[in-house]
Amino acid sequence: MTRSRLASIVATFAVLSALATPSFAQESGGSFGGSHFGGGGSSGGGGSSHSGGGGGSSYSGGSSSSYSGGRSSSSDSYSGGGSSGGRPLELADAFILGLLLTVVLVVVYVFKRLMRRADERARVDTSKFDALVPRTPQLDLSAISLGIDWRARAFVQQRLNELSARSTGTVEDLTKLLHEAVRLLASVRVAWLYGATVSQQATTESAVQSRFESLTGEMRTRFKRDAVRNVDGQLTQNTIDDVRAREHEGDGTVVVSVVIAARGVISDAASSSSAHQIDALLSEFSAMNASRLVALEVIWSPALEADRMSTLELEHFYPELRKLDESSIGGRVFCAFCKGPFTSELSKCPHCGADREGAQA
Repeated sequence: MTRSRLASIVATFAVLSALATPSFAQESGGSFGGSHFGGGGSSGGGGSSHSGGGGGSSYSGGSSSSYSGGRSSSSDSYSGGGSSGGRPLELADAFILGLLLTVVLVVVYVFKRLMRRADERARVDTSKFDALVPRTPQLDLSAISLGIDWRARAFVQQRLNELSARSTGTVEDLTKLLHEAVRLLASVRVAWLYGATVSQQATTESAVQSRFESLTGEMRTRFKRDAVRNVDGQLTQNTIDDVRAREHEGDGTVVVSVVIAARGVISDAASSSSAHQIDALLSEFSAMNASRLVALEVIWSPALEADRMSTLELEHFYPELRKLDESSIGGRVFCAFCKGPFTSELSKCPHCGADREGAQA
């Protein structure tokens, strides 16, 4: 075995050993965004439920108490009358009392039946107007993650750093930043290597908020330190000097994730391995306006030029990302010399200037 071959095996083993360590993560990352969750929809529902329960309890208590009290009063009156009259009068009073009790029972029974029917009719009539009652609009959540190749990595990192400094946290500003991020990702479409999408069925605001916070928090665990973070207009930048590019990582890749929560329904991507499906979802993001957008977070890693992430590391840190179907990225070819991707319409490679001849599709 040659010395170079042995060195290659040792380097590969070192990389795989590092990746197998649970605490290992990309060194740097960045993020910006904000949220405007909040509303009284759930509390209003709770008030309605409580009111209905109170009404039922009042009806039951009133009926029982009224009937019991009347009977006790009649019994006392009968007992007092018996002490002043003879036996025939007592029998007559007993007969009259029994007749009165029977009438009372019949009246109570009829009254309850009438109340039950009235209640049933009221419920039916109310259901006819359910469609006319304004409801709190449900929220939906969607996310796109893209693994971008080494040729576009530096450009994407620089542009995202610039956008993070502009975030003020207002809904209008978040909407503009969403559109900018979408345009950025679309502009480097030819450099897409991996993709993943996340969607959630439109549901209550509290459920979407919980999922949004959980998802963005989990994505930020893929790197150790924030190089830049801007949340609701609060910008934090950290100097990270102890990072060095390693030879086995090459020029490196970058993963960018865009997570949004919005009012109404957001379409789901049928396949995260199809660039066409991701295109369609990005187009829907770009059409989002401030009246619908509730929350946004853009997360990327690595965030530093010297912090490189190889495709091997990318696949380890982001196992949910899948290689995009080459046929869905129309017209992409790879230079025969520098291996960089570019559109087949170009006669020369934009990366190294080599002629298109010999490029592989």
